[in-house]
Amino acid sequence: LPDEAKIHNEIYRSNLKIHYIMHADTPDIMTVSRAGITLYPHVDDFAQIIGTKVKTVPADPVSIASALRNTSAVLIKNSGALCCGASESDAGAVQMILQKNCKARISGTLFGGVKPISRFDSQLMRFVYLKKYSKQISANKL
Repeated sequence: LPDEAKIHNEIYRSNLKIHYIMHADTPDIMTVSRAGITLYPHVDDFAQIIGTKVKTVPADPVSIASALRNTSAVLIKNSGALCCGASESDAGAVQMILQKNCKARISGTLFGGVKPISRFDSQLMRFVYLKKYSKQISANKL
């Protein structure tokens, strides 16, 4: 299989809630991908919808699938990001939010430093979203 197919196959095999994957390589996402950092929430919808952090990993199928266990996105070193969801629209929302958070991280760094949302607040936002709002959204789709 081509490398991309191996990565997608491993993601689908390891993460049963993922049914759609988008590759994102906008300038802001590429900048953070090249930095090789773990990206933390700078905007609340990142914490709610994507998760409490997004790791940068090498382009290895097992590393990528593993990094997606508790999040909806993964940064691939020097290659952008994979944004995942249960549907195309969910993955598109993840891509848009990741782009916004990358832009916030870059802007904050350029203008004197930036602190992400605290770990506790991020975990609380994620918990409330997963237990309450995401179920309401699913119910409204029916």
